[in-house]
Amino acid sequence: MKKYFLLIVLPFLTITCSERTNKKEQEHKIDKENTFRMYSKNVSDTFTISVNLPNDYNEQQSEKYPVVYLLDANLYFDIIATTLNKYSEVGLAPSVILVGIGYKDFPTMDSLRNRDDTYPTAIPEYEMSVSGGADKFLSFINNELVPKIDKEYKVDTSKRVLMGHSLGGYFTAYSFLQFLTGKVNGFNSYIAASPSIHYNKYWLLNQLKEIPSPKSNQKENKYLYHLWRT
Repeated sequence: MKKYFLLIVLPFLTITCSERTNKKEQEHKIDKENTFRMYSKNVSDTFTISVNLPNDYNEQQSEKYPVVYLLDANLYFDIIATTLNKYSEVGLAPSVILVGIGYKDFPTMDSLRNRDDTYPTAIPEYEMSVSGGADKFLSFINNELVPKIDKEYKVDTSKRVLMGHSLGGYFTAYSFLQFLTGKVNGFNSYIAASPSIHYNKYWLLNQLKEIPSPKSNQKENKYLYHLWRT
């Protein structure tokens, strides 16, 4: 099987910068952060969606932006949004739209991420009251959330990234597996930070091992990044 894992380190910077906004920019000023609730027919539940737009986002211009879809947003959204904004300000990263997928509150996230980030249903030793819903969660993201974001924001549809940590990293790798097995998937890059690949006795890793390497004329620009902190 072809190796899809690329090891990279993602440092975090804390930079204090002053922002200057000219008159023309003030005329077209928009809300750079937006949070809304969205009901999913696929999951039969409501999610909290947070959107952070880059500082140079301008609805009056033709430029379109890559989108990063971030899981477990109750915990990670503010950190990643700040990091991306600062990286962009100093020229270390491109301007991107960040879409955080979260829940009503942190306690809800702590319980329901077991339901949404895993597949198949957990073996008894994990003692998860609910699990195995990653297929429905992925359908929500691909068929409900992504079309909404594409419609309401200036999105470069060829540059979508899915990012998750721990169980969210497992879900990210699961999404990549769906692409490899011929399922429809709207992402071209996947960032799995410390994925819980031990889940169900390495079920996901075993599934990936069973997939043959693509023929040279069938290769597509799809990438899975496996991150950990050093």
